[in-house]
Amino acid sequence: MKRTAFTLMELMVVVIIIGIMAGYALPQYQRAVRKAHERDAIVQLTAIQAANIMYYAKNGAYLPVAATLTAINTGLNINIIPNDMTYAYTRTSTSAFTASATWDEAGTTNDFMLIINQAAAGAGNPCCSTTTPSQCPTRASC
Repeated sequence: MKRTAFTLMELMVVVIIIGIMAGYALPQYQRAVRKAHERDAIVQLTAIQAANIMYYAKNGAYLPVAATLTAINTGLNINIIPNDMTYAYTRTSTSAFTASATWDEAGTTNDFMLIINQAAAGAGNPCCSTTTPSQCPTRASC
């Protein structure tokens, strides 16, 4: 009776190849997740900025200090969804504000914070505020 099966050597080669592929794929996956969170934060902060500019046009001042995302959503009549982000808002004067979105990935150093203000949105607004600037894939440091 002749049996056909994989040898131990063939199985070890397959396991090594899968390990090498995973070694290259994991950092790329983490970078893609970080970039997706950054893009989401940029979109949400831009929405907060646009709503706040309309609020300013109607009321002559930016939204008063709002400590929570619920207060921001209610005050500006928008619906920002947290998506693993922490949002903060501060009105520094009637004609100036700062909003931020912070991503804090548990157990890693991939954390970053994006900050936007009343200035025109562009390459430098929102900007990245982090101890490791490279954590923001596409935004310059503040």
